[in-house]
Amino acid sequence: MLRHASAVAFRGSLVARSASTTTSSAWPAFLAPVVNRVTDGAGLGELQRLKAAVNEAETAHEAAVAQRAEALRAHDSLTQGRSSTQADLTVLLQRRDAWDADDVKKFTRLTSDEHSLKTRISESLITREASERAAEAAERAFLKAVRSQYHGELMWQEKYRALSLYSTWALIVVNSLVFVGSGIHRSYADRERLAEVERAASELSAASQRASDAASAA
Repeated sequence: MLRHASAVAFRGSLVARSASTTTSSAWPAFLAPVVNRVTDGAGLGELQRLKAAVNEAETAHEAAVAQRAEALRAHDSLTQGRSSTQADLTVLLQRRDAWDADDVKKFTRLTSDEHSLKTRISESLITREASERAAEAAERAFLKAVRSQYHGELMWQEKYRALSLYSTWALIVVNSLVFVGSGIHRSYADRERLAEVERAASELSAASQRASDAASAA
């Protein structure tokens, strides 16, 4: 029971982390294939399948535990009934010398009941042991499903972390290229403007020189 409680508590923490995942059923039919591809690519589909497996294993485990408890109650009830019958037989045998016809009938009935209870107890013991094995197997399957979900979430968290790291470095490289490119473009534009200013100054100087020469010739 302690293992079951710890497993349920552990699963609760996993469900809290994966509660934000949604299925593609809320999307229009024509978008469902695209959503499914995106969901599978992002790992949400696998996480949802792992979560469904955990829910299924938990349901099976709870059913197996209930069957085990019922088998235990039935076996205990039969055992108590046989103990009570044996006690009645013991009391009846202690006054065997004073039996009357009713006591003989009672002894016959108690003996038959005791024999029947013995057979039923043997059968219930087999059922009880089988239910205990089934409950243990269901618990192992449930814990395995929980571990699979946990490891699946860890794996995708590592993938998301690596993708985030690569994306950050890619953005840094792109920003660096944009910065360098803009610097080169700005430098080229500055050189073009400077060349235009120099050409304009040269033309102005030549025009002034021609005007001065014309004035001197006149």
